[in-house]
Amino acid sequence: MTKVIYYVIYLTKERNELTAFMVYNIKVGIKKDNLMNILARKNWNFTELARRIGYSSSMITLYLKGERIPTAKVRRRMLDALGCEWDDIFYTIESDKPQ
Repeated sequence: MTKVIYYVIYLTKERNELTAFMVYNIKVGIKKDNLMNILARKNWNFTELARRIGYSSSMITLYLKGERIPTAKVRRRMLDALGCEWDDIFYTIESDKPQ
């Protein structure tokens, strides 16, 4: 199981003004099997995914091993490139966000 920790900022906008924000600490896992299946369906490898998101394939490997934490920008690029939803390749292990 790969584990990464990142911060999510939830913003509330009202009348084009920032009215409130909260920062939550969330521990996230990457669904490696799901990611591998999506890559296989697209006939992609880590190198192709990395090329499409603008990072090296070695960085992708480090993310999967949990040795590096993908930034929100990297996660968004991965989701956009793969055409999938957050729940397809990531899952929350632990969060301090109130239920």
